[in-house]
Amino acid sequence: MSAEDDRHSARNASATDDCKNSKSGAYLDAQISLTGDNAGFAGQVYVHTFGHLALGHVNAAGAPEALVPNKIRIGTNGRLAVEKGTTVNANCGITVEGEGARLVARTYARAGVDDCSEYELPMPITGDYGLEKVGSGSVKLSGTYSAGNLVVSEGTLQLATGFSCAPSLAITVKSGATLTI
Repeated sequence: MSAEDDRHSARNASATDDCKNSKSGAYLDAQISLTGDNAGFAGQVYVHTFGHLALGHVNAAGAPEALVPNKIRIGTNGRLAVEKGTTVNANCGITVEGEGARLVARTYARAGVDDCSEYELPMPITGDYGLEKVGSGSVKLSGTYSAGNLVVSEGTLQLATGFSCAPSLAITVKSGATLTI
């Protein structure tokens, strides 16, 4: 299977499909929920422009035994959500590669992952661009954060035990949103 085939099949995957047969990576430019155990997936997951990825299993993006800093890459206006009650593999680092990237915390009216109203991201988050927290739910960051500035537009962003960042990080909290430390 070529890299182009990998990208095509991941792009057209359903909510219950996984990435086990993909070697180079999954390229997502639509809404997709990964709910299976993809422990054998060694590639990267790239949430492309306006793509939306919802993770519904601890190994949805793979199961690296050591940290992979850019395992999940979020491009311009890409969105990431995690199913409530799912503990994400902390070795699947996130890299923010485009402006307008969002962490979404809300419920969805679709098959697969439907409740992303509360979740934690324990992995390191890096990149040249920041993240915006949207949706009425709650997102907890508990890893190292070295990406751009944070904006809390809706709901709650919690900086939990284990969270660390540069002293220069700017966090903007919009009216009606909450930041807890």
